[in-house]
Amino acid sequence: MLDLSDAERRLLAYALDLAAEQMASHGDEFTGDDDAALVRLRRLAAEARPDESGTEAQPPRYRWTVETHDDVADEWAPGTWHLVRCLAVERYEALNQSHPVRRDGTPAERRLVRETTTYTIEEPTASTGV
Repeated sequence: MLDLSDAERRLLAYALDLAAEQMASHGDEFTGDDDAALVRLRRLAAEARPDESGTEAQPPRYRWTVETHDDVADEWAPGTWHLVRCLAVERYEALNQSHPVRRDGTPAERRLVRETTTYTIEEPTASTGV
């Protein structure tokens, strides 16, 4: 098992998220071997940070988006998803600078949103026939 400090684990997770984002953006430049390497490195990172409770199957995964409020539908509409927070923040700032108002002249409402996916180990239960 790798012995990493909290700072090293955060930096490794950031680097892996950045690599995943680049691979997603330039998919035709990467092969299945690259995908497998990323999966292997994520597993190594997870092993370096064992879950104290024993219920975490994998480390959580995060992604960020900039949502814009749609007044007509009265709901928030997500934009492009980013695996690295700083890229979403850059997008948020760029949108606010380039399009601070809507076509009707009212201020554009935006927010930065993080989605978290967790993987939890569960005990198998007897089949209920469903």
